[in-house]
Amino acid sequence: RVEQNIKFDPKPTSLIPSGPIPKPTAPAIDEYLYTFGEGVASGVLFSWAAVKDPRVKRYEAQMQRPGQSWGEAKNVSTSSINWENISAGTYSFRIRSLTATGLRSPWLVFENVILVGLNQPPNDVTNLVMCQQSGQGVIAWDAVVDWRQVHYEIRKGVLWDTAMPL
Repeated sequence: RVEQNIKFDPKPTSLIPSGPIPKPTAPAIDEYLYTFGEGVASGVLFSWAAVKDPRVKRYEAQMQRPGQSWGEAKNVSTSSINWENISAGTYSFRIRSLTATGLRSPWLVFENVILVGLNQPPNDVTNLVMCQQSGQGVIAWDAVVDWRQVHYEIRKGVLWDTAMPL
């Protein structure tokens, strides 16, 4: 519409996006236990939503331990990374997108993450059943799977805090 002096934006000539490199989103933390030599240690899985921009080929992740500066940057091509041998404390994590040409997105920082390390409680008992056999109560349950040695405490009563240990 030249006669009306209307200007149209030119059509894109590339399927590759332009503009700033987007940073990852939706950070998540999942703690886990694993065997380490003859003992047990704690680890953390830091994950995020992958960026849907074809320019992004890798991610750069860092962890900050309590009272320390940012640790060594780790480059990964997936949308998660593991750190092992984690102790209890308040941590921070950060992640950014990287392109094949070296462009970087701003950091996505996930701060004040409280990790419990080996202090995390074992899983709950499942499939608890009680029946009577020969005039006695018999209690059974599925064993809790945990790398640490697990002990069970059975109490009789209405509320846990006031129940009597058996």
